Formats: sequence, C-alpha cells, structure tokens
Amino acid sequence: MSEALQPPRWSGALLRRASRRLRTPDLADDAAEIFAEIAGREGARAARRWYRRQARAALARALFDHRRPRVSRRSGWPRGLQFDVKLGTRMLLRYPGLTFVAGLAIAFAIFVGAALFEFIAQTLPGSHLPLPHGERVVGLRYRQRTQTTSAPLRPGDLSAWRDEIASIEKVGAFRTVTRNLIGEDGADAAVETAVMSAAGFELAATPPALGRVLIDADAARDAPPVVVLGHRVWRSRFHADPAIVGRAVRIDGVQTTIVGVMPEGFGFPIAHDLWMPLRLDDASDDAIAGLKMFGRLKPDATIDIAQAEIDALTRRRAISDPARYANLIGQVQHYRESLFERPITLMFRVVIMQLNVFAALFLMLVAANVGLLMFARAAGRERELAVRSALGAGRARIVTQFFVEALVLAATATTVGLAAVGPGLEWLSWQIIAMGGGHPPFWFRTAVSGPTALYSAGLALFAAVVAGVPPALKATGRGLQPRLAQGSGSGGLRFGGTWSAVVITQIAATVVFTAGALLMVRQAQRSGSMDVRFPAGEYLTFQVSIDDGKASGESYATMLRELQRRLGDAGGVSGVAIADRLPLMVHPSRGVEVDSGDASAIVDGAPADQEVSLAAVDDGFFDVFGAPIVAGRRFDASDNGSNARTVIVDTFFVEQILGGRNAVGRRIRFTDWHDPDAPPAWHTIVGVVRDLETDRPGSLHLDEPPMPVVYRPLFRNLASDAVRVAIHATGHDRLRSTLQRTASAVNPSLRVQEVGTLDDIASGEVAFWRFWAKLIFLVSSVAMTLSLAGIYAVMSFTVARRTREIGVRVALGGRAPRIIAEILRGPIAQVAGGIAAGCVLVFIMLWTMTARPMSMIDLASLLGLGAAMTIICTLAGLGPMRRALRVQPADALHVEQ
Repeated sequence: MSEALQPPRWSGALLRRASRRLRTPDLADDAAEIFAEIAGREGARAARRWYRRQARAALARALFDHRRPRVSRRSGWPRGLQFDVKLGTRMLLRYPGLTFVAGLAIAFAIFVGAALFEFIAQTLPGSHLPLPHGERVVGLRYRQRTQTTSAPLRPGDLSAWRDEIASIEKVGAFRTVTRNLIGEDGADAAVETAVMSAAGFELAATPPALGRVLIDADAARDAPPVVVLGHRVWRSRFHADPAIVGRAVRIDGVQTTIVGVMPEGFGFPIAHDLWMPLRLDDASDDAIAGLKMFGRLKPDATIDIAQAEIDALTRRRAISDPARYANLIGQVQHYRESLFERPITLMFRVVIMQLNVFAALFLMLVAANVGLLMFARAAGRERELAVRSALGAGRARIVTQFFVEALVLAATATTVGLAAVGPGLEWLSWQIIAMGGGHPPFWFRTAVSGPTALYSAGLALFAAVVAGVPPALKATGRGLQPRLAQGSGSGGLRFGGTWSAVVITQIAATVVFTAGALLMVRQAQRSGSMDVRFPAGEYLTFQVSIDDGKASGESYATMLRELQRRLGDAGGVSGVAIADRLPLMVHPSRGVEVDSGDASAIVDGAPADQEVSLAAVDDGFFDVFGAPIVAGRRFDASDNGSNARTVIVDTFFVEQILGGRNAVGRRIRFTDWHDPDAPPAWHTIVGVVRDLETDRPGSLHLDEPPMPVVYRPLFRNLASDAVRVAIHATGHDRLRSTLQRTASAVNPSLRVQEVGTLDDIASGEVAFWRFWAKLIFLVSSVAMTLSLAGIYAVMSFTVARRTREIGVRVALGGRAPRIIAEILRGPIAQVAGGIAAGCVLVFIMLWTMTARPMSMIDLASLLGLGAAMTIICTLAGLGPMRRALRVQPADALHVEQ
C-alpha cells in the first residue's frame, strides 16, 4: 500500500487500544482492509474520514464498557435483544414485498397447524366438557369380554348403577332417535331427538332460556307427553316465539306440550335439538338398542375408584344372573370416549395426532422457502455484515440478528394465523353441515384454546429457526472479509445444493397440490354433468325410516308397500319406486366371482373377478325409471322368498365381466371380505336390464368405464330401517307438503327425511368435491406464490451477482437471448426438476389410489400443468434479467458485487 493510501496512524492506535479494552481481535487490521477497498473506489480522503469515524466509535464503546462492566454484563443481553427486535422490524419494513409474501405464507402454515390441532383436540375423546365440573362427567357401559363393542343395556341396569355406585352422582341415560315434528302450521321435519332422563339436565346445570327442563315426573307412565326445544328448532321452526311454552305440537303423530326452550349452544348429550323424557319399565327384561348411560364423579372420587365399584357390581350381578352378566365387563370412561362404539386405543390416538406432523412438515417447507428469500436478501447486505464483523460482531451475534428478524416475522404471522382459526373452523363446520354431515357436538368451539396458542407459539419458534438460522450460517460462513475483498469473484455468496433442493421441493409440492385441486374440480364437473338415461329432475326422492323395535322386517315391508300404494294414488304421479340406493347415489361395492363351470367364465384369459355396485330394489323399480329388460325377466313375488337367490345385472356387467356373453342363468357370488374362509352363497342371474347411468360417482379417472350394477330384491331380507323412495311425478311442491302426512297416516313412527329431487343428489356430490377443491386450491395457491417468490429471489440474486459480467458481455457485443439463456439455465433446471418430481408423485398417488395405469386425460393434464408451471416460473425470472440488461455497460462496471 503506498504512503498516500495509509490510514491515519493515530486512528489506528485508537483501534488497537479499543481492541485491547474489548478483548477482541485487532480491529485495525480489519479496518485497514476496508479502508483500502473504500480508497480504491472513492479516494483516500473519503477512506480516511471513514477510518477516523470507526476509530472514535470503537474507542467510545470500549470506554463505556470499561467504565460500567457489571451493568453491561447484566443488561447487555436485554439491550441487545431490544436492538435486534427494532432492527428486525426495520428490515421487514424496508422490504415490504418479501415481508408480505413470507408473512402470508407463514401465517397460512400456522393457521393450518393451529386449526388442525384445535380440531383434533376437540374431536378426540378427552376429559373436558364445557359444563360445570365437565372434567368429572363420565360415561358408563357394558361390553362383552370377547368383543370391544358395547353390550345392549336394559332398564334394570340404569337403576342398579344409580343406586349401588356411591362414587358417581347424577346417573342417567339417553338414546338418540329421529322424530317427526309437526308444528301448528302443519309443516313437518325430522329432528334429532334425545330421549333422556331428567338427570341429564341436572348434570348439565344449564338453565333454560324459556320455561323449564325435564323433571323426573315427566318420565312417569301416566304423565302427559312433553318436549323441550333446542334453540335452533325454536328459531327456525317457531320463529323464536317467546310465547311458545305451553303450546302443543305433534311428534310422531302424538300431541305433545312444549315445556321449555334451551339456550343457544346447548346440545347435551351430543348435538340434539329436542329432548323428550326417557320412560323405562324396570320390570322389562328387553335390551334397548342405542341406550347410553352417563354420570358425574363426586368431588372426592376418581375413575379408578368408580371402576372398582363397577367391577364389584358386575361380579355381584354375574353371581345372581350368570346367563346374562357372566361375560360382561362394566366400564367407566371419560364422557366423550364413551360415545364411541369401540374403545379409543393409544395407537388410534397416536395416528390421529400424527396429522399434526403434516402441519409441521408443511410449515418446515414454507419456512425453508422463506429462508431462501432471506438468504437472497442477505446477499444484498453482505457489505453490512462484513462491516459489523470488522467492528467486532461475532458470527453468533449476526446469526442471532437473523434469527430475531425471522422471529419477528413469524410472531406477526402467527398473530394473523391465530386470528383466522376461529372463522376457519366456523366455515369448516358450516361446510360439513351443508354437505349433510350434521351439526358439530355441543363442546365444539371455534375459539382458540390455550394449548392451541402454545402449540402455535412453538410452531412460530420452529419457523423462525428454519427461516433465520440456515441463511445466517450460510451468509457468515467461510469468512466475510475475504469475500468482501474478492467482490464478485468466486468467493461471493452463492446458492448451494440445499437451497436448490428447497426450490425443487417447493415446485414439486405446488404440482401435487395443483394437480389435486384440478382433480377435484374435474370430479365436481363430472358429478354435475353426469349422463343418465332418465329425466332426473322429474323424480322426487326422500328417505323413509322407522325406529328400531317399532316394526319387524315383514311389518316394515308391509308399511312400505302401503306407503307406495298411497303415494301412487296421488294426482300427477306416474310411478313410485323403493330401493336402498337410487341412481346418482354412491352405491356400496363388493367383489363378484362368476361361476367358472365352463370356459365362458374366462374373459381375456383371466377369471372374471371384479367389483360391482349393489342395489336392492322393489319389483317395479325398472318400470318407474324406464329401464327395459333386454334379456330374461323382472323380479316377481317369488324372488322375495327367504330361500330365493336371484339377481338382475345391467348391460355394463355383461360387457365388462362376461365379455358380451349370455348372462341369464349364470351364477355369481359376492366376495365376503369379512370372512374370506366362509363360502358365500351363489346367486342366479334372471335378467339383464339396460344401464341407468353412463358414469359412476366417485371415480378418480374421467375415462374409466362405469362400474357394473347388480340388483337384488328389496323385500327378500329387509334389514335396513332406512330406504329411499323415488316418485316420478309433476307438481313436486304439492307432493312435498303431503309426504310426511301420508307416511304418518300409514304409521306415526314412519319418518320422512332428505326430501329433494335426484338432481339434488348430484348437487350434493358437486358440493362435496367443490369443498375439497377449495381447500386444495387454497393450499396450492400458497405453494404457487412461494414457488414464484423463490424463483424470483433466485433470479434476482443470480442477476445481481452477475450484473458486472452482463455489462461486460453486452459491451463486447454479446446478444441478449444468449445471455438470458445461459443465466436462466440453472433456475430453469431447478424448475424442471421440481416439475418432474411433482409429476412422479402425482403418478404414484393416482396408481396407489386407483391401482390402474394413468389415463390419457390424466397424462395430458399433468403435461399441461408442467408446461404452465415452466412458463410461469420463466416469466418470474425474466423481470430481473430485463432490469440487468437495461444497465449501461459503464454503470455495470461500477456495481458493487
């Protein structure tokens, strides 16, 4: 270094003195390197001014720390943290684009994790209920020793547990039924009803909004029928009439007095809207299906104490009545766990909670991409980091600063994400209700709980570590000063293999999510435009059911035939069909095996063993839907005998399974998946009907052939208490208002539910697929935004590091297309790798879910998606290149690298 370019000696002495006071490496040497850099660029005078300022600042800091050593040691970390927070906030405001994109991504990831955690916490069985002393509410049940399912309870069990268990109070029981509620205006509706003992209201300790709750006297045999309304029913059916108490309504044809209305949000035992008294005959010995018992532990009792009492009670009853109780085990469980038919094992809990792993992985991917953006920003701050390092800031100090910046960003994003959890859960619950999933249980809340807030704080800390620490370690690695001296040479910051893997992974995830969203949209379009061979809008459908024990299979069949006759006599009705499943509905599927008694059972050299859809229909089903019999005959009365084993197949069955051969007289049997060793019964095909649908709901491939349908006689073994009725008629509005009255005239216990047209069934399928399409599209949009931001960051970083090279090549006559192609080659390779990986993942998922090779439509969709992603990512990289090419060669030579 020449004499003119030497730094001031007295300033160097100050720096060496400060180094000794601060106990750091010699600051004068580092400052001399920076002095030379500034002198070569701006002149010796500017370099000397800078050198003197640094010397004075270093000495002042050394003197301050020397005079107050104890104070600095005790309060330096909080002061430093406060400074880091301020600087981190300032840096976020300095880069609003990065802050917005990165903050939105982390907020969405936190929202997904927190909402999933809250939903799982409220869904899994637990001890807490939003009731007074809800942590002590328990469920009681019997189960068979050799089984895990509940054993039916008898009336005597309730009185025995209530009288002989000293550690449990407020013992009661309930069963869930559906009742026909007919108001004063004659309108009817099926309502979920809790037939419950009065102890349930005593346990819940929730005062009614109007009137009173059920009391023990209401359960007396000669007591008049009474009902308590839920808030939803009171508001929707009775327009929130404050004078409703004392009025009479008809429930299943019985005149019933309204005695009270419960407040909004009350739904104990689960999510009920009506409460009627549970009347049990203690002298009866009949088991009651669906009866569940509950109670509350006394303040000084535990579940273990109660379990010991129940075990003793069960042993005593086994001695007095071994035939009934010898093989039973009494159980006391947390209330929510008792509502599950099978016990919730530890493995099940672990599997459910592992869903949070998905949220953590998604957050890690998001945070890694945010780290990519922060690393690209760190490249522009390389000189700042070098100066801080020269002034004594160690690597740990700089890494801490980066971490705090990421923590400030994550904390802000967490606040936004948690604010969206409540509305998100509420939207999810309404979507489930709209799709017919019923109302959520009364303990379900959309507010963020304390554990969820702590979990989200942990996620934010995790995101800050992933997004802040690796970029800082990369930026401060291998020495800052040598890189500063080398400028834009090979020693500068560069993206390594880790960041390339982040970009590739992000793009692959974008392809997977986007492909999933497109698949759901296609499925919704398919369900909405399903091709059928009958006018679906002309068929009014509804579900009819009856409570268990109200009728046997034979008497229920008689009721259905009478209902069919009365509906057929109504004006404008051209036909009434009854079945367990109707066209356009998702049918249960079973494997089918064709009798291989001759060579005709061989199709394309393989046994005909495929899946088919099953439907049980009445004798006139095909005439009502206009489906002609193309071979054989229809069902008749002889097919409803208990020994009859006859079926009718559609033309798809003949084409796909029998290869177009004759079907009438052939035998088939259904694969019994539950007991593969037991030989299933053979069924004889007596007819072939023209197919009713040319498509199948639920298929993942648009070009898949429809699933063949096998029809069985409905009334041969009528085991279901709920079937579907289809009425081909005009004037649906008039029919809707008379359906429940007609059913009640046949039997007051018959319930009419889910009234609509067959078009409404297809609309429900569309709503289901659109719901999932919305969710996946939202996730894919975030992934796409991050991918574009990552590509933009990579390109901006790459172009910024090579701006001087671009200027030189332009000055030497280099053509812009060639320069662009060479610089874009690396990022485009990353994009191509991510797209290829995503397509492979989509292919594997489709193969796993369908066990079929990828269709041409799926392949074309993937290729189109890959091409679109390539074009979008290329456009994201052209912006920085365009700005770099506009820089004049003379200016590019003076760009700091």
